[in-house]
Amino acid sequence: MSAQRIIFACPFPRDQITGGIRTTYRHAEMLARRGVDCVVISPDGHPSWFQSEAQVHRGQGLTLRGDEVIVVNEIIDEVMQSFLRLPGTKQMFCQNHFYAFGPRLGMRDHAELGISSVYCSSVAIREFYQNVYGYPAPDIVPYAVDSALFAPAEKQLRIAFIPRKLPFEAGFIRSSFQKKYPAYRAVPWVAIEGRSERETADILSESAVFLALGHRESFGLPAIEAMAAGCAVVGFHGTGGLEFAAPENGVWFDGGRLLECVDALHGVARGIDRGDASVARMIAAGRATAADYNLDRTRTALFRHFGIPDEGRP
Repeated sequence: MSAQRIIFACPFPRDQITGGIRTTYRHAEMLARRGVDCVVISPDGHPSWFQSEAQVHRGQGLTLRGDEVIVVNEIIDEVMQSFLRLPGTKQMFCQNHFYAFGPRLGMRDHAELGISSVYCSSVAIREFYQNVYGYPAPDIVPYAVDSALFAPAEKQLRIAFIPRKLPFEAGFIRSSFQKKYPAYRAVPWVAIEGRSERETADILSESAVFLALGHRESFGLPAIEAMAAGCAVVGFHGTGGLEFAAPENGVWFDGGRLLECVDALHGVARGIDRGDASVARMIAAGRATAADYNLDRTRTALFRHFGIPDEGRP
């Protein structure tokens, strides 16, 4: 058992669905399995939309030793600032640099709030802190895709998408596709909204195409999960997705190129219909890309960041 105690501050509603919340719980699980005393503080309790073995505490009555490592996220608001007032060492795990200038941080450096170090989840975030704040390169603990959960199943020619960040663009692309290409008007579109992790994985596993609606992304986890599930991915990389987006593994666009995205969706749908080998190669390349974002790689980086010996898979 490690003497270190790590507390993750995760004060979000239990029904709030973001990959960042789930990632925090996965990190807590990995650390606990290595014997680290690790707890997630969530006043609303365990999230309702995914399973986790992480120890969760609502915060009230939690006894602190005073030497804990307390990990906050990048949204430094009044609630998160209350965690910074606790005793112990403070670190920040940033999962989206577009939220970096919170109401309680402003133009201050993190050390002024008592945060001793910043680590992050992607290349784009690391470059942001180097270029804007002038910090030394933060550690990256990369995202991981559960390849057992996000895996191909029997496919249907349908287009899955997550409209949360770009709802107008999602509707415009869909309507334009159906108007311009009436032969494919009957292709179902499946909006992933308010779904559990398992339900999302099932939809992706059974969908032939995923429309990526990345916007102000630090990474873009849904696109990688869609790749792992064997979808042909078309859409917007959201900037942070440039870490993994390539012509070989998807059809990628900068934001705003809506009609080009419509045409690309049609080309991919038609290619799947006709058994086009180039689409099959793109899907295979996407799965290979997703395989790079695996649990072992995340675990190794996480343990290295916290100075915990990695003794292999738990």
